[in-house]
Amino acid sequence: MGIPKYVLIDEAGPDHNPVFTVEVQVAGVPVGSGKGGNKKAAEQIAAANALVHFQDQESAGAQE
Repeated sequence: MGIPKYVLIDEAGPDHNPVFTVEVQVAGVPVGSGKGGNKKAAEQIAAANALVHFQDQESAGAQE
């Protein structure tokens, strides 16, 4: 599959209360994204969403 890459998509909000949007990509394909008050939190949410994405794909493949 490849190694996941975390890409900062957006940084919004004031300096004292920023919101980071991060996307996780595998082989250049977006598989999850997340928003958080810091980059680490956004990356963790993106990783959790990517895991859900892969679990959904696995379930869909098992139903065929």
